[in-house]
Amino acid sequence: MLEDKKDHFEGISLTSKSGTQIPYGLNRCVLLIIYCLFCALTTSAIQQNICIRLILVKLGAYEWLCDPNSTENLPTGAKCRLQDNHLTTCWTAGIMAPNLVLSVLGFGRLFDYIGPKYTGITGQVMFMLGIIIFCISNVNLPLYPLGFILIGIPQGPIFNSVISIANLFPNHSNQIISLLSTMGDLSASVFYCIYYIHEYSKANLKGILIFYALFVCGSLTLVAIFLIPKISFEKYIDNNENIIDNESHRLSIETDSSSESNKSSIKPYLHSASFKTQLISSYFLLLLPYFTLTVFRSDSIKACLDAFLLESNSENINEVRYHMSIFSTIQCFSFIFSLANGFVMDFIGVAKGLILQNTFGVIVSLFFIFPNGSTRILSFFIYFAYSSCIYAAAYCYLAKCFGFSNINFLMALITGPVGFLYIVIPLMYGHLDSSNYFYFHLFYVGISILMYITPINMLINKPENYKPKVLMRDVKSVLIPVNNRNNDTEQCNV
Repeated sequence: MLEDKKDHFEGISLTSKSGTQIPYGLNRCVLLIIYCLFCALTTSAIQQNICIRLILVKLGAYEWLCDPNSTENLPTGAKCRLQDNHLTTCWTAGIMAPNLVLSVLGFGRLFDYIGPKYTGITGQVMFMLGIIIFCISNVNLPLYPLGFILIGIPQGPIFNSVISIANLFPNHSNQIISLLSTMGDLSASVFYCIYYIHEYSKANLKGILIFYALFVCGSLTLVAIFLIPKISFEKYIDNNENIIDNESHRLSIETDSSSESNKSSIKPYLHSASFKTQLISSYFLLLLPYFTLTVFRSDSIKACLDAFLLESNSENINEVRYHMSIFSTIQCFSFIFSLANGFVMDFIGVAKGLILQNTFGVIVSLFFIFPNGSTRILSFFIYFAYSSCIYAAAYCYLAKCFGFSNINFLMALITGPVGFLYIVIPLMYGHLDSSNYFYFHLFYVGISILMYITPINMLINKPENYKPKVLMRDVKSVLIPVNNRNNDTEQCNV
């Protein structure tokens, strides 16, 4: 009998609160594959800094700033330092745009309001326009900064518009989030592929870009129109665990009305709480410094490695280059660590996963305090074991605590300070002597110990058990029916 009811339960569609089902009755795995392509073809394409520069140099961006007789040969492909500086400024504007527009200007809140469908449409259209602007810009219409901004802003909205599909896989939601995050990271290869397709085929570069904008981005816009729901998928019932464990679940199978009632009761309070309640909760307030310090530590280690290379002398330059080649090789396969993050968090839980991630960060910082050849190479593996899944872990944390109702703005607020770190960290290490690195890594070890507060708070005070504190000033008098013949009522304080 238990198995019969379980089979019946698994046949029930997972829907949102308003009854939104999987579009057109598609299999959830098919929809997941489509959403993976949706992320992989656009999301974080701006992160491929080198190939975007090479493409824009070939398109003639800011070449009028260079002396026609200049013989400079810069690694970025620019014809002169002035052109290179302008492209760097444009790229920085594109990287900073999401942090400014989505968090400071509050557009993340707007995307949460209009829902995932229109958020996905807006993101793909902006990316499409950004590529087209690259193609039409020239000396008389230098709109390159706008193009960078338009391909930079959609990073969050495109990803956030499909992330709620994780709720269709109740037992593997963290794996799904990590998978989508990995697909977003792979989108950095978009301009890499475009550049080398042009190089090997000798096809017109503008033609390739226009084709990608209209055909690929246009197709993804249609995906957003037809296959992304207006309301995020919400998880109410887990089909594979804790089924038929209590009377309310058994009753939910028998009647539709009781089903809706019980689903609402299963949904954690913070998932349907107001944005203000989510914002002032300890879970969010502790995640903000945790995430900022995690990114700061991660990017500082990378900047430290770059500084080692720049400061190398003729005696150790080969050793440092060897280390950097190993670092780059591991980086190519870092997506494996990102995927593994989801499996780990589904197996041990999000809180314990963050504790493990932070422990890896402590170990890496300790290795850099006492560097030598063998420990540095080992530290590369540990470094990517946590740095490649920082954003995925943050999404898993937010989804666990708050669901997806305000995911755009919450993530925008979390990543807001991070945008400025991309500017601060290279400048900081550029003005530091390598003899001072010891103290900085010692500082990272110290703050890493304090960062354990965030996952420990989540582990002790489980977010799914969170209940608001009721104050006396919030108590109101209500009329409660009394079970008597005259159907009288009594006034009670609740």
